[in-house]
Amino acid sequence: MYCRIISGAVFGMESDTVYVEVNISDGMPVFEMVGCLATEVKEAKERVRTALRNEGIFLPPKRITVNLSPAYRKKEGSAFDLPVAVGIMSALGKLPKERIENTMFIGELSLNGRLNSIKGVLPIVAKAKREGISRCIIPWENVLEGEAVKGVEVIAVSSLSEVVSFLFGKEIRVQERVRKDSWEKTNDMDFSDVRGQEGAKRAAEIAASGFHNMLMIGEPGVGKTMLAKRITTILPPLSAEESLEVSTIYSVAGLLQKKEGIMTERPFINPHHTITEQAFAGGGRIPKPGAVSMAHRGVLFMDELLEFRRSILEILRQPLEEGNIWITRSQGAYLYPAQFIFIAAMNPCPCGYFPDFHKCSCTEYQRKNYLNKLSAPLMDRIDICTEVHRTGIKHLFQEKEQGEGKKGENSKEIRKRVIRTGDIQKERYKNTEIHYNGELQGEDVEKYCSLDKREKKFLKQIMEKWNLSVRAYEKICKVARTIADMEESEKITLEHIGEAAGYRVGKGK
Repeated sequence: MYCRIISGAVFGMESDTVYVEVNISDGMPVFEMVGCLATEVKEAKERVRTALRNEGIFLPPKRITVNLSPAYRKKEGSAFDLPVAVGIMSALGKLPKERIENTMFIGELSLNGRLNSIKGVLPIVAKAKREGISRCIIPWENVLEGEAVKGVEVIAVSSLSEVVSFLFGKEIRVQERVRKDSWEKTNDMDFSDVRGQEGAKRAAEIAASGFHNMLMIGEPGVGKTMLAKRITTILPPLSAEESLEVSTIYSVAGLLQKKEGIMTERPFINPHHTITEQAFAGGGRIPKPGAVSMAHRGVLFMDELLEFRRSILEILRQPLEEGNIWITRSQGAYLYPAQFIFIAAMNPCPCGYFPDFHKCSCTEYQRKNYLNKLSAPLMDRIDICTEVHRTGIKHLFQEKEQGEGKKGENSKEIRKRVIRTGDIQKERYKNTEIHYNGELQGEDVEKYCSLDKREKKFLKQIMEKWNLSVRAYEKICKVARTIADMEESEKITLEHIGEAAGYRVGKGK
């Protein structure tokens, strides 16, 4: 007796169809599972055997062989419990075979037959749709995640008995479904909370408008972290395509919240300086996305940048340049998306008070040794570098006395301008894979950031005077393009180049 069940699995960020083949024949009573299986997959036979027994189904004293095809790919995770159980029941003639055709099964079984949630449901169901599979049976806890994929029937069940009931055409109990339109805000942060710092806020708006990387330098307590945490409040909302990309990453990592189904807000990732290389870049025995991928289409903020190990900082080179990161392991290479706005904050010296020699206690050697942690190649990949100065006490108390009405612009007002600038860029790049000016590279910079003769001469003088690199030249052009878009100017003028160069001169050599 032979049966084949359709299932699926995630390999890195990609999902693929896996066929669970079950054969029951005469011979020595044994239950074998083959097909390049990890330990947790091999353990499925004990979970399945016990779950079936608790459902009143006892395995006969026969030779049971289960093969997970294709055999050349390593199978990991616990999502194969349900298809193995359904395959055994079908091979024993206890299920109508016509009901399991063109149906994908995924889910982890408890010993009492309950179905538990699994990782990666979103990309697996999306793959089923692309393969023309008409129906997917998934754990109830993953229902919103599965239903985010339109065009395929998703049946959510909570136990093995409900699966059996459904396959026999019986109605299953429909539980209450809770879906929210967007992820709830966990705070009420707003740009109007930032007192003064007009120069830094201007730089942040430029960074958000063109998706440029930004470094803030200033002494402790001037508001660098406060400003960085509010950048997501002015970013444009995720498009449908971007939302699916981000949700897929969080689904693979098992972090997609059960009550949401899909992410609609841009992520903000703020790793601690003690983070490991593996947690930062991704990987592990069962490869999963790291912090740089969790920040995809959002913000990766690294506070006290130079407190991170040099090895962590150098990992940033590839994602900042290419928008993705390769993780190579013995079982294969995995490509994870990592296209984010990189926001960093650092002090000018170990104590943080240079060049105020009344407060700074660092020696010249200590300052040089501290700043040398930030390599020139990494610094070259940062588009905007701005200094954040301490707000005067008199100015601060004046604002407080004037009341709420005298606060600076709020996030809603700034976000309107950012969205308008983003729309200009989308129209410009509508027939390309580029979304924002910050993604331009190589020939695209020359094509979309063309300069007139006078502007070229001005930029050449800046390059020669400050001995800037070719990459720095591209960064200035991209930032100048964004500033021009913010002013709705078709051409990049001297003023735009001058402001963009001000974020590089003396910093990005």
